[in-house]
Amino acid sequence: MSDDEPSVRHGPETEGYVTTIDPADTEPTYAVVLLLQACENAEGIELPPLYEVINCDALNQLLVGYTRCAPTQHVRLEYTTTAFELTVECQDGTAEMRLCPDAEPTTDDTDPSR
Repeated sequence: MSDDEPSVRHGPETEGYVTTIDPADTEPTYAVVLLLQACENAEGIELPPLYEVINCDALNQLLVGYTRCAPTQHVRLEYTTTAFELTVECQDGTAEMRLCPDAEPTTDDTDPSR
């Protein structure tokens, strides 16, 4: 495992929160946690615990196993919840992870007495 923490990028050009890792150096679920933290802090929304929406062990095993595949192999995973969409794409030994928060807030701020 690498001592360097993956950076999280955000902006209109990234279409959400993005990080890129080498699954052999950084545990994939750790990178997902970094994305969730960045999203919660910036968007001010509360997201569900990771273990409720993703099988963390399966994600780690799949992506670490991917590093043993031929470099031409491509893997794409998508997790969709009511709060966010997570996309993981692996190619050429790296995994790009993209977290897009739900565009529509789930809270109802309307006051029925008005």
